[in-house]
Amino acid sequence: MHPSRLDADLSISPARFSAPRTLAFAMVRSLQSGRDMPKTTLFVAAAALTLAAATVLNTACGLACGDAGCLPGLSVELSGTWPEGQYELAYSADDIQGSCTAVFLGSGELDLASSCTNGQVFPGRNGKPAVMFYSTAERIEVAVSREGTELVRRTYEPEYEENEPNGDFCDPTCKNAADTLALP
Repeated sequence: MHPSRLDADLSISPARFSAPRTLAFAMVRSLQSGRDMPKTTLFVAAAALTLAAATVLNTACGLACGDAGCLPGLSVELSGTWPEGQYELAYSADDIQGSCTAVFLGSGELDLASSCTNGQVFPGRNGKPAVMFYSTAERIEVAVSREGTELVRRTYEPEYEENEPNGDFCDPTCKNAADTLALP
């Protein structure tokens, strides 16, 4: 198949492969004329052809990466009963500190207008509220207080799992862990 025909079939601009194509044609012309080609030129040409082939195969096989981002850290589901009121969830780790103000409504649901520094309040699994702490430290300590009184303090040693939200071999690689926290 003619190179420009292949480019058209894959919706890839012919200009994208012009340098590797030029090197390939130069190699062929050199071999046809009987001239020796310097090893450096051969190496560069082979590398360029390999890169071009990998790009074509990647596009042709549908291995293109997505563009999703990720927020690495520890997600803590707030389980059990949390009486109505405002709670402070402070956390510290060797790499970061932060806190969240979580407001529970009379129905026991979390007001999603709650706020955080270095974290995020969100609806977790099964609709239960959760807090994401933006840290991938080996140890994370979380303290929960209400009206200035500490209710519970817990140290987590998360077992992070790596995932690639944009597909295998695509950046970014995220590290996430999940656990629960209940009031005593």
